[in-house]
Amino acid sequence: MIKFPFKQVYFEISGVCNAKCPFCVTGTGRLPSGGFISVDFFKKSIDKLLETKLIDNQSALFLYNWGEPFLHPNFAEIIEYVNEKGVKFSLSSNASVYKEFTQKTIENLQEISFSLPGFSQDSYNRVHGFNFDKIKNNIVRFVDNLKKVGYQNKVKIFYHIYQFNLDEIVSAKEFCKAVNGDFFPYFAFIADYEKAKNYLLNRLSADDMRALAESIILADMAKKIETKPPGYRCPQNDILVLDEHAEILTCCFLPKNHPDYSCGNLFNLESENFSGKTIKDECKFCLESGLSYCVHTVTAPDFTTLLIKAVA
Repeated sequence: MIKFPFKQVYFEISGVCNAKCPFCVTGTGRLPSGGFISVDFFKKSIDKLLETKLIDNQSALFLYNWGEPFLHPNFAEIIEYVNEKGVKFSLSSNASVYKEFTQKTIENLQEISFSLPGFSQDSYNRVHGFNFDKIKNNIVRFVDNLKKVGYQNKVKIFYHIYQFNLDEIVSAKEFCKAVNGDFFPYFAFIADYEKAKNYLLNRLSADDMRALAESIILADMAKKIETKPPGYRCPQNDILVLDEHAEILTCCFLPKNHPDYSCGNLFNLESENFSGKTIKDECKFCLESGLSYCVHTVTAPDFTTLLIKAVA
């Protein structure tokens, strides 16, 4: 049973991402790029969410899903309105674009995180495709700016562990410590639903399988599938996900071209919209195969504990 108001809401303000991640549905460019939500439509959507009691002032609003929120040309206006309505919000970025914050725009900011696919130019060449030094400089600028305007929490650094960046974890941790951030290393996964599904069904081409084997630590996926608890409930049942068109998504993982992508639109609400989040055909495979458990169970190898302690 789905409970209202939603405690977690992911609202895609930018259907665009500039990273070139080879195992992400947006990074590969397999799907047409999305767009940016207009400020006016965003305001109407937030008002609708509040009026229909789908969210309240205790809900956590995450202004991203697959896109890079800082690419939005009217980013400041977006977060100013969230603050004006008293809604708590969080941001996640690849740190490729720098944005200034003010005391007004951080009023209800609960969390800001940055993702690192490694800690060298070589790793960035293989994943995000950005200038590594620029990324580091931008994170330092963000930290300095946030401290200046009174942000009390630490920034979070999410380090995606690949086969090729294991030896960079300590350097990334040292950098995180230098900027007084919280460090979260975890195994990278196949962030492309169809590719992940085909991997589990042994349908990948030899080239795709080799690319995965050389980058993703596949043993982690296998371990999660083996340890999926009986009666596992998909967390997406209790999360509201909206794209930049205010489509109510079945979950955060299905791509735009999938027939089960949407359950309807926020501005055309019907009783079955939310029940559709749990009865779509694709949900059965995702649950039974263990894919849902893989995606929602964030893990890191045991040895990272020793590495992190080395620079604690």
